[in-house]
Amino acid sequence: MQIQYLTQNSSGIYTYRRRTPTELQEILQKDTIKVSIGKDLSLAISKTNQFTQAIQQSIQVLQMQTQSKDKNELIKNILEPIGFKTSIKEVVTPLWELICKDYLKSVDVSADELRDRSYFFFTIAPIIFKAVLKIDNPNINEISFNNILDFQHLIATLPKRNIQKYRDMNFSLLVLGIKQNKISIKDDELLSTRTKNKYIKWLKAIFSFADVRDLITKNVTKSIVLKNTTKQREEREALSKDELKILFTAIQNNEISYLFRILQLTGMRRSELYKCSIKHYDGVACFDLSASSEKLKTASSYRLIPIHSSLLADIEKFEAIRKKYSGNYLSQYFARLIKLTLDEAENKSLYSLRHTFATQLIAKSVAPEIVSELMGHAHATMTMSRYVKSYPVEILREAVEKL
Repeated sequence: MQIQYLTQNSSGIYTYRRRTPTELQEILQKDTIKVSIGKDLSLAISKTNQFTQAIQQSIQVLQMQTQSKDKNELIKNILEPIGFKTSIKEVVTPLWELICKDYLKSVDVSADELRDRSYFFFTIAPIIFKAVLKIDNPNINEISFNNILDFQHLIATLPKRNIQKYRDMNFSLLVLGIKQNKISIKDDELLSTRTKNKYIKWLKAIFSFADVRDLITKNVTKSIVLKNTTKQREEREALSKDELKILFTAIQNNEISYLFRILQLTGMRRSELYKCSIKHYDGVACFDLSASSEKLKTASSYRLIPIHSSLLADIEKFEAIRKKYSGNYLSQYFARLIKLTLDEAENKSLYSLRHTFATQLIAKSVAPEIVSELMGHAHATMTMSRYVKSYPVEILREAVEKL
C-alpha cells in the first residue's frame, strides 16, 4: 500500500518525508520535512495523516484575513504539539510614534535639526493623520497611497507658523478648518516650498526606515516627489549697498548685527555659522570649516574663509553671541527686519547675504574660481582633497578685503 509522504528503509523504519511547502519554509526554517516514526505501520499511517493535516491547516491559516501576530500564534499551536519546531519572529506593530522614536535614535543630526524633526513627527504629523485617518497614531502599514496624497495636500495648504494670527490658533482646529474648507490661507501666507519639501522628505524617511526593517509590506511614499525649489532659490536677490546700509543702521546697537555682518562678509550658509571655528593659518585669522567631524553640505563646503578686517575688533565676542541665537531665530529676525525697513522686500531673506557676498566679489573683479572656493562651490582647479584648496590663504584674504 502506497501512502503519500511515508517511506520505509531497508531496516523497516518508517519515515515521514516531503518538501516543505513554500509558505512554511520561513516558519520551519527547512526545505525538507523529515520525521522518523518507527517500525509500526499503523502508527506510521496515523502520524503521517496527522502531520499532513497539520501542515495543510497551517497553510490555510496563512491565507486567513487576520493580523500576522494572530496567524503566527495559531500556526505555533498547530505544529509544535506534534513535534515541529517553529521559528516565528515577534511581529512589531509599526505605530507611527514608535517608529519615529526609533528613527530619531538612529540619526546623527544637530540639536536644532532634532528639535525640528521631533516637532514634525510628534506634533504636526499626528494632527494631520487625525484629519486624514481619524487616528493620530496610525499603524503605518495601514496607510494607503491615497492617504499619503491627502497628507501631502494638507501640508501644501498650511500657513507659515510665524504669522501671529495662526500662531494664536489651536493647530488641530486650524488643520481641521483647512480640510473642511472653512479656513482659506492666502498664497503669500502658505509654507515655503522648501518647508513643504522638508516635511515630505521626513515623512518618506520614516517609511524608508520601516521598510528596510521589514516592518511594512509596501513603502507607499516611494513615488511621492518633492517640489522643485531651484527656481525659488535662483529668484532670491542680493542686497544693494544702500539696502545693506539701511538694514545695519536699523540694528547698529544690537549685538545680533555682528552675526549678520559675518554672513555678509564670508558668504557662509546659516548652518555653517554654527559649525565654524576660528583659527590662524599662515598668520591669517580664518573661519575654519575644514573639520572632518562637522557635516557640511558638500565636499567643497569644507574650506577656510579669511576674516574681514572690520570683524576682527569684536571677534572675541563671536562665540558668546553665537550661542545666544539659533539659526531659525536669525532667519526670522532678518526676515522681519527686511519687511520693516526695505521698500522692496520680495525675494530677499537671510540667504540674500550669501548671494550679496558672491555678487560683490564678482563686481570687484575677483576671479570666479576664488569666489567659488570662498563660497564652498566646486570649481575646475580645486584639488580632490576635502581639506586642501588650490589657493593660498593670503590670496583668499586679499579677495575678502576687497569688500
